[in-house]
Amino acid sequence: MRAKLVMRETVRYADYLAFLTSCDAIVVLATPAYTLRHSGVLVDSLSCGTPVLCPDYPLLAFQARQPVPVGQTYRSLEELPSRVQEVKARYAELQGNFDEYFRARAPHRVSEQLAGEWAGHSRA
Repeated sequence: MRAKLVMRETVRYADYLAFLTSCDAIVVLATPAYTLRHSGVLVDSLSCGTPVLCPDYPLLAFQARQPVPVGQTYRSLEELPSRVQEVKARYAELQGNFDEYFRARAPHRVSEQLAGEWAGHSRA
């Protein structure tokens, strides 16, 4: 995988998803406002089966690592070059994890997890 940066304007949603799917990986840049928020670009990239490189904020990191690693995190912009190299080195592993990632995030599995969480809280 040769590293190159591509910035593309996408107006139609289908073009946006096609672009995300065509990428080897997506770098998500986010401000500290995303410390406890999700990123639509991160979620869309993962739904397209494209590994992500994102800030090490709790929710973003969780999305990139659970239930299996499908991305890498960084703590500062200075770390980005070395983290890009890590994604390149782990690319086959990250791509290979998407089958399990999608199985764990299938609607019926999410419903089961939420029902289990709800049942646990209702007993407390």
